Amino acid sequence: MNEHDPAAMNASSSTKTETVVEFLGRQGLGDKVCQRNWFNRREIKVNGIAATPETPIEQGSSLSIRDVEYNILPTKEAGRTTLGLTPRDHSFPIKGRIRVQCGYHKCLTMYFRRVSKKIAMWNNPFRGEFRHFFHRLDEFYEDCEDYSICSVSGHCLDLDDFEDIRAVHIIRDPRDMIISGYFYHKRAGEPWCNYINPTDDDWSVVNASVPSSLPENTSFAEYLNAVSVEDGLAAEIEFRQNHFESMMKWATDDPRVLTVKYEDILGNEAETFRRIYKFYDFPLHTRLAASWYASRYSAKSNRRLATHIRNPNHGQWREMFTPKLAQMFNEKHGSLLEKYGYES
Repeated sequence: MNEHDPAAMNASSSTKTETVVEFLGRQGLGDKVCQRNWFNRREIKVNGIAATPETPIEQGSSLSIRDVEYNILPTKEAGRTTLGLTPRDHSFPIKGRIRVQCGYHKCLTMYFRRVSKKIAMWNNPFRGEFRHFFHRLDEFYEDCEDYSICSVSGHCLDLDDFEDIRAVHIIRDPRDMIISGYFYHKRAGEPWCNYINPTDDDWSVVNASVPSSLPENTSFAEYLNAVSVEDGLAAEIEFRQNHFESMMKWATDDPRVLTVKYEDILGNEAETFRRIYKFYDFPLHTRLAASWYASRYSAKSNRRLATHIRNPNHGQWREMFTPKLAQMFNEKHGSLLEKYGYES
């Protein structure tokens, strides 16, 4: 089966039972290290019984991770399930020293993850750990105290919920985010791009909105490959609704926040990461290590990252935005350009 063929996926989904580890990965619940530890400690349970990675999970199952209950819900696509979360009570303010990177889908997330994993261990070889929470804000609130450095995407944090927090807010010209996402989603870069008849709940893994133009019985990737570039980019603007709203909410004058532009990082990685870890109040040797790893893993010197980033150049929107798209964006999100000093 071609894993990027939505029709083939839909046809086979009713006969294949998904395993727990497949479900966790598709839903953005923990990275591979977290998942391995949860399984080893028997902290993942399906229907009340400790699960292995290969335990089957399906509609009607109950799932708990570290005593937090999740519901497995049906979707509009035969054979696929999605995640329902039982709300959790948090104690505020969250204690501990929280150092977090807050970015957006297609905003150097993979690059920051690779560097931060190394720096967490460099800063503290015994307890230094990093975790990326994807767009799972509730998981971030639950577990962020356990990590030296962490990251969460697509949300604006309420800084007053934390006793000691420093957040690096990584932004990019929102119009280039639309362009980058368009090409990435056309090639089904994430599993949810192939969901048939998706809902906003299905897309909570990326905190995105399903475009109103998406037809029934069609995946996002399938739609983008079938319509004009203009219609595809219009759908991407809708897709980004939640991201742009959260970007608008972030403070730009709060000493607990350091705003870093994507456009200023590329080609200046070493100095940018030295500045970030100085803001985090990490010791000098950690800042120097951050600078070194930032250069080592930069797109220019790292083939793996270079292939993940289709085109790092900024201002791509100028070539691809039609007057109609420019008007649509400006009406919905033009205030972002003024807030962050991007050319209108």
